[in-house]
Amino acid sequence: MKAKTLQILWHGKEPVWSVDFHPSGFLATSGADKEIKFWDVEVDSDGFPSVRHLETLTGHSKGVNIIRFNSKGDVLASAGDAGEILLWRPTENQRPENIAASEVLENCTWKAGTSLRGHNDDVQDLSWSPDSQWILSGSVDNSAIVWDAVKGKASMRMNDHKHYVQGVAWDPAGEFLVTQSGDRTCHVYAPVLPSNTSKKQRLHGKQAFDP
Repeated sequence: MKAKTLQILWHGKEPVWSVDFHPSGFLATSGADKEIKFWDVEVDSDGFPSVRHLETLTGHSKGVNIIRFNSKGDVLASAGDAGEILLWRPTENQRPENIAASEVLENCTWKAGTSLRGHNDDVQDLSWSPDSQWILSGSVDNSAIVWDAVKGKASMRMNDHKHYVQGVAWDPAGEFLVTQSGDRTCHVYAPVLPSNTSKKQRLHGKQAFDP
């Protein structure tokens, strides 16, 4: 296995705060310069990885702390120091898996179509639900919010932490949520459902969670 250090300096030499791969393989980065950038990652003729800039997304008023693609790859969520969460979608359909990123991205622009507002301070982390319908956010306002990404509205707010919510995670089975805080605790949330609810309904139906 060959390795080479790649320097990405296109964020104005500001810190790069988050990275994420699209399911089809291109790389996204974000940083203190308020921008999100897409990169085509390839292997050069010498067998080393190389990157080529494809697109820059602008729309945040402050630094972008976190970026996450949903599992389908048709929405990118980004959040930062202003407390806002932006949902970006491509102007064209999601590209097929067998087409190089550059072939489509050079003719496809991603735009922020939805803004989620509910946090009053920096958003530190994001996590998508397995079905890409919901997104969980954590903020230094000590809260976590479950958002309906389709409707663009908050579904519920969790205010159980005493300090910054620095990390959030959505269980791959869609059954549990976890929040992690500077108050030295992790909270695990499970759906509140009637005892006679079937397993299928328990996993996919209710979206109200309690610790």
